[in-house]
Amino acid sequence: MKTAFPITNSAVPAHLKCSPTAPSPFRTRGIFRYHARPMTQTSRPRRCSKFVIFSGLALMCGCSSFDKDWKSVTVNWQPASHTDITGPWEGTWQSDTSSHSGGLRCLITRSGENVFHARFAATYWKLFHFGYEMDLSAEPHLDRVHFQGSADLGWMAGGAYKYDGSANSSDFQCNYQSEHDHGTFTLKRPAEE
Repeated sequence: MKTAFPITNSAVPAHLKCSPTAPSPFRTRGIFRYHARPMTQTSRPRRCSKFVIFSGLALMCGCSSFDKDWKSVTVNWQPASHTDITGPWEGTWQSDTSSHSGGLRCLITRSGENVFHARFAATYWKLFHFGYEMDLSAEPHLDRVHFQGSADLGWMAGGAYKYDGSANSSDFQCNYQSEHDHGTFTLKRPAEE
């Protein structure tokens, strides 16, 4: 970078001037001199880390609500009939598109004649946890209940998903599909502790 005039020691403020024998706080490149400033931390990363901490706490509160409900439901839960799909489920989700997979837990409650409310808690890479809820429209079919549902998980999680599956009191199979992903949920009743 060239300027119309060279920067000289006379243009430097008095408190930054140094004697000719002392090492200069300025670096010299040709006839141009510039001041080498140490890197200092700004307040922006602190705000960012506070945001990250707050977001993490908010997510953990959501997970702890699910965990609290999970523990209270799994203690003495028993299906009412062979086609009762309410209650706790656990297993895995598997993406057929990317081969990603993770743990999956679900709590299902009846919210109407043929409507169930499902709350899911999933893991991704055993590190990330996320949850979502949806309503399932259900119809009994022989010894199983066939259900369908949809949920918009937001653009970061792939957008709108559609679900189609069937379950009885001990086995839950579901296919999911979005614009960029499709796969399966395979769930069973949790083992008694």
